[in-house]
Amino acid sequence: MAGVKTAPEVLLKTVDEVVLADFDFAANMASTETISTFVSLTITPSGAGHLVKDAHVISGQKVQLRLSAGILNTSYSLDLKVTTSLLQTLEGCGFMKVKAC
Repeated sequence: MAGVKTAPEVLLKTVDEVVLADFDFAANMASTETISTFVSLTITPSGAGHLVKDAHVISGQKVQLRLSAGILNTSYSLDLKVTTSLLQTLEGCGFMKVKAC
């Protein structure tokens, strides 16, 4: 049966930045195991406004997100779900804070 694991991340960006954010699942995977499917990304703001996932790339045991937009002084909860080559379902949870320059 597949397990759910957490790969915590804390990220920062300004409103105008477009950033690449890596979620690394290596600690929860066998050395030969890879991420096979990007299942979903849920972005929940602490207030009004939105953060945008422009794209994602899977590379071995990491997922890289391209994030843009957001509202100044807003924190966003990120919940990323993937499946692996060994049929695990893994979850990476973290926060993106939009800060002043």
